[in-house]
Amino acid sequence: MLLKARIGKLRADISEVIGYLAPMGLRLLDLRPSHLLQLATLPLLPGHRDPFDHLLIATARAERLCLVTNDPHVSRYAVEHMAA
Repeated sequence: MLLKARIGKLRADISEVIGYLAPMGLRLLDLRPSHLLQLATLPLLPGHRDPFDHLLIATARAERLCLVTNDPHVSRYAVEHMAA
């Protein structure tokens, strides 16, 4: 989230977000080998070459999580997702 906020793709106060994690029962995920293995097999689709987005998609796939995003490209991948 911080990376997206820094480049202007997301409006978020990272300190505020971190403060909400525990009360909402959320946790941060560490980057794991299983995420990298998913990333290695993720197709490079035309018009979507953002490596950070690819890592988010691969992580969601590896963890069997629903990716919450407003990125229209995500629907082109085999990953559970919902609009932000």
